[in-house]
Amino acid sequence: MTTNYIMEELIPIVAKLAGQYTGGDSSSISNSKAQQLMGAVLYCIQANEPEQQQALVSNTKIPAQQAYELGYSLIEKKVQQALALYNELLANFADYGSHFLHDTVLNGLPEFFKWYDIRFEPQNSILTLDYPVLQDLSRHTGIHLIYEYIRCLLLEQHFLQQFSEDYIRQSLKEYNQFYQDTPDNLCEVMIWTQAKRTVEEKNADQSELRIKVDFWRQNLYNIIQQKLDS
Repeated sequence: MTTNYIMEELIPIVAKLAGQYTGGDSSSISNSKAQQLMGAVLYCIQANEPEQQQALVSNTKIPAQQAYELGYSLIEKKVQQALALYNELLANFADYGSHFLHDTVLNGLPEFFKWYDIRFEPQNSILTLDYPVLQDLSRHTGIHLIYEYIRCLLLEQHFLQQFSEDYIRQSLKEYNQFYQDTPDNLCEVMIWTQAKRTVEEKNADQSELRIKVDFWRQNLYNIIQQKLDS
């Protein structure tokens, strides 16, 4: 995690944050807590990175405190955007019997919104997100991770809704009779199911199956997003 600011510019912000955390006695915080607060400052400043880059182009540098405050506001907005996405997800959500999907969406995500600490630890993602989505989100943390995760879930739900629930459950059971208690991505299973059916209908070989699976997996989000935008 890097910024365009040197430590001397960041320490006053951390000290102010520490005072808010301790109620004025910032000298009482531990080293680990000070590191956490520094991480919070850096996370907020990085949230404001596009604006900082624009400022550098115009040869002006936003003061660190201002960059922090702007970033903090952006994170607040991102939380509201993520919550709106989550409510949209719930509107037509189906877990198809997957306990991992059910628990993550209906139990885990509400806990994130309940406990997410924008002021003192916005970099903490809180959840382990045991249900896997198809997209690699490893570069994200905090609310940025949760927002992208919910977005992926919403797109995957749109994909699954192309099939009947009975067909999905049947396909999942054929793939793995214990799928309810296995952290399998449901879209991955349905991609395999549809690719296999297409290959069998064309009497093609296994190499063709692999090609179709890879293509559909790589283009899944783009295909769904195009349908949503149309």
